[in-house]
Amino acid sequence: MAGGHVDLRTGAAQVLPEFDVCIVGAGPAGIALALALAASPLRIGLLEAGGTAPQATPQVDIVGRPYAGALRSAGIGGSSHLWGGHCVPLSAAHLGRRTWVPGGAWPFGLAELLPWYARAHELLQLGRFDYDATAAAAGAGARLMPPLEGFETTVSRYQPIDFAERYGAALRRAPNLSVLLHGRAVELVQDAGGRIDGLVIRTGAGRRLTLRAATYVLAAGGIENARLLLASRSRRAEGVANGTGLVGRNFMEHISYLSGTLVPGRAWDVRGNLSAYAAPLPCDGHSIRFHLAATEALEQRLRIPGYRAELHVAPLLRWAGRHVLRPASPAMRARALREIAARPVAAMRALAGARGAPWCLRLLNFVEQVPNPDSRVMLSERRDAHGEPIAAVDWRLSPADREGIARAQAALAASVARAGIGRLLRELPEEKDELLAGAAGGWHHMGTTRMSAEPGRGVVDPQLRAHDAPNLYIAGSSVFPSGGWANPTLTIVALSLRLAAHIEAQARPVIRVAS
Repeated sequence: MAGGHVDLRTGAAQVLPEFDVCIVGAGPAGIALALALAASPLRIGLLEAGGTAPQATPQVDIVGRPYAGALRSAGIGGSSHLWGGHCVPLSAAHLGRRTWVPGGAWPFGLAELLPWYARAHELLQLGRFDYDATAAAAGAGARLMPPLEGFETTVSRYQPIDFAERYGAALRRAPNLSVLLHGRAVELVQDAGGRIDGLVIRTGAGRRLTLRAATYVLAAGGIENARLLLASRSRRAEGVANGTGLVGRNFMEHISYLSGTLVPGRAWDVRGNLSAYAAPLPCDGHSIRFHLAATEALEQRLRIPGYRAELHVAPLLRWAGRHVLRPASPAMRARALREIAARPVAAMRALAGARGAPWCLRLLNFVEQVPNPDSRVMLSERRDAHGEPIAAVDWRLSPADREGIARAQAALAASVARAGIGRLLRELPEEKDELLAGAAGGWHHMGTTRMSAEPGRGVVDPQLRAHDAPNLYIAGSSVFPSGGWANPTLTIVALSLRLAAHIEAQARPVIRVAS
């Protein structure tokens, strides 16, 4: 078996060769790692539960709070099939120690990630690594808001690459890389010394095979990485790499919450002046878009997690009319009526369906979730059709998550008023017991195999090696100790490239591939 794709459903794959490195999962994390190692003398096996086309992933039970973000995609390319292409790096502040975000500090800072971010930009076709919003606005001819106290304009880059389409041919061409299709990892077999001695695979045809390698890397996502470790119970009841009991815990999302309306003052035309915030702009083969984010100083002063808001243009009176006719609360009805009273002529035109209704900016808040051990991925009592345990997700938000949004919006409302832009109408529920009703996630599954310098505080070390299994590494956002407000894919790819360099430096090839 020398390179190419192997369908494990066929009888030809009864016995698998030994690899130097086995990577579980062919999404952005696994493909970035495999491509980086393809230039090495190591023999690489890339295991994918699906095939060459996207397909539904294994079932997940949702317990507790409703959560629609567990959707993933199997097949070469993984969740890049569902990805909007949003790329932005984590900030130095969000990587560092914040006393109000317990356990959220990363074991290294931004300087460690910068060279890998630059290389990730090449893989993601994003051009030069540069996130200076002022320079980006000048290059795009965009007009930014005047300075807002406590807030800054940030720029994000968008390049929705389908990793299967973009890198499928490269995976096939690599002579030292075998892509094993239709094989779901069901158990890591650990020896008495803690090393992983084999990986049990269930094929699409229902057969079970054992794959062996010198080094194993889990890159199957924040839900499946945790599920596989917890389900690997042949030697220890708690599973593999779970001596601390932290596998599956601290499941984090980016809280997506539509709440708040920026009503512009007379001097501001939303569609003309602030279009850079409301829609993507072309930039060197990809797109850029501007957002508002709380500054490090404001987060520190208010003791809140990371806060970012996307701005979306909407007709103001359509918004107001909805809240008058179907108000979320008496306070929302009162606010909408006050807005109509302040603009009666525009209100009459809007309600009559005429053109010329004033425009507003709706805030889609993307907020960092504080690490919470009670928010977790665990094994369900139910099993799939082949008798394997499925994952259960218990997504829990804390008062700190709600207060982060509330305090950030209060500060933003004051800043908008001082700057003369207009008014921010706040819509958070008045009842604090109703914790962010309607809040969703961003399909960002973070924290379930968290990174830590100290073995007792995490699952993997700063090099992403499992504390309890010396030849097991974990890639992807499941290793994030905290998530900031940045979408995770750019950091996922950067960490995979960093891991590839470490593995190549440490590994001793079983079989060297002829050049």
